[in-house]
Amino acid sequence: MKRKKGITLKKLRILTLFLACILAVLFGIISIAGSGYTTPKKKLIIPSNNSISRSAPEVKKPKLALIIDDFGQSRAGVREMMQINRPLTIAVMPFLSYSKKDAEEAHKNGYEVIVHLPMQSQKIDIKSWLGPDPVEVSQNDNEIDKVVIDSLNNIPYAVGVNIHMGALASGDERVISCVMKMLKQKSRYFIDSRTSSNTICDKISKEVGIPYGKRNVFLDNGTKDKEYIKKQLLFAADIAEKYDFAIAIGHVGSMGGTETAESIKEMLPQIEERGIELVFVSQVVKVFK
Repeated sequence: MKRKKGITLKKLRILTLFLACILAVLFGIISIAGSGYTTPKKKLIIPSNNSISRSAPEVKKPKLALIIDDFGQSRAGVREMMQINRPLTIAVMPFLSYSKKDAEEAHKNGYEVIVHLPMQSQKIDIKSWLGPDPVEVSQNDNEIDKVVIDSLNNIPYAVGVNIHMGALASGDERVISCVMKMLKQKSRYFIDSRTSSNTICDKISKEVGIPYGKRNVFLDNGTKDKEYIKKQLLFAADIAEKYDFAIAIGHVGSMGGTETAESIKEMLPQIEERGIELVFVSQVVKVFK
């Protein structure tokens, strides 16, 4: 007698398990499609703007910052400087007849304003040159703090400070530390006019961590010779091209005045043809941390 063929219980279990696996896979596919889910992709690391490749890369222009000192007193060249339609940084001496007027007019004309801070130059200074309330090496820390604060308060819109005279004070570590710490507290920057080879402002700026810059070129140096001033402007342009930026200082009043303003105006086309951009000095200061 032959045995009837049929599905055994064991085979039925295997078939049931197989069908269940198929249904589970089908259900998973349908659920994924319905949810809008897609397979995760590897996260992209987006480079910074500075490293993104562009078909037409932006050309980085050398920067030249012109600081014009001695506003607030003599009128020689003031009007002419205020007519230069380029970024200039106007350094105003505090506590003088025209200090506030010059600062306000400079700000109104779109220039950057800083305090041209008088600092002791030699053991016995000529008071009429130094100004009425200078920083002196004989002052204690509190007295220096007061001079700095009062000077900032006297010059509207001042965003920084540079040195007026200061050959002696700029070599005194305690004095410069005191000045820079107060300026950092007041969120102002410091420019070393470099009136002495003994200056220690570089060193102290790194210790204090203040926004800092230093003069590369004096434009006039007490002369009214326009040919000399123009050569100095070209020298500053050369430095800017070599090091990406430069800081040059000129003057109004007896130190240059009208001739310096005229020289700047006459040299602007030549400087800008070289691809050099005039900027405020705040655009080239550095912070050491």
